[in-house]
Amino acid sequence: MNCYRKVRVKSSEKCIKELKAIKETDWLPITRLYISDMIFLPKKSARRKFFKKLGKMVEKEGGLSFYITVSDRVDFCSEEDLKNYKKFDITPSFGLESCSKTLLYRMGKILGKNDGQIYSGINNYLKSFKRIVKIGNELDLPITYNYLICLPGTDKSTIREEKYFFFNKRFNGKSLAEKYRITLKLNKYMASIGSYMFENAEKAFGSKFHYKKWWKTFSNDQQLLAAIVDPTEGLSIFDCAKQYREFLIEFAKKQHAIGNPSYSFQNILFFKEESLKRYDLFKKILNPKN
Repeated sequence: MNCYRKVRVKSSEKCIKELKAIKETDWLPITRLYISDMIFLPKKSARRKFFKKLGKMVEKEGGLSFYITVSDRVDFCSEEDLKNYKKFDITPSFGLESCSKTLLYRMGKILGKNDGQIYSGINNYLKSFKRIVKIGNELDLPITYNYLICLPGTDKSTIREEKYFFFNKRFNGKSLAEKYRITLKLNKYMASIGSYMFENAEKAFGSKFHYKKWWKTFSNDQQLLAAIVDPTEGLSIFDCAKQYREFLIEFAKKQHAIGNPSYSFQNILFFKEESLKRYDLFKKILNPKN
């Protein structure tokens, strides 16, 4: 989108001033501040300056009375950033999207002049993700990764790629999901007007938007209508959701086994129940007579 082509960075002085204002406002008791849309200080020099000033503020006036969550990018974040996040109790949230190389290519996550450059960038992107996971575990830093499911262009082979990435035992007999704590925040793909996928997925992948003009339907289920999309010609939303459900339950069990608190037994049961409810809602919307 054109509005993302220009990077706008708020000054560190302004950031610190706003944090102080929130801390000192008695009638605004908050426990967590979310800094998002789009990326938290994408310029490395601005990040260093902010953390330096935040350190001086904490040293002089004490810590903040609330936690901070920021949006970051896998390919922007450095080890220094992760250490600062830990030092100041800041929780980073990454837009991971997918761990399928094919899907990352199809969605245009990594740019390049040709396929060779793009796939080289995708390989580096996934290496960066694994690096962040490793360092995050070593620092005991809580990190969430936003993960898209049922994205247009998804097929059985891309789901196999995702399973292989997480479950292949390439770490001395353990898989990535068995060795490291990884908290995935699941997001069902929703038809975003004007996006590349919205404009091209039907022709490129045989996707089907059951309610492409969902915003014109005034209904309590309007948000769900935007999510009812068959990813590819040979894979319906129901078959896709079923495969992801099986994959994610297996992932959750492995995370529970290594003590990731985000995947307690109660949370796994909750996920099972909620995914079935969503599945039934989709069926009801598409087949109201049944």
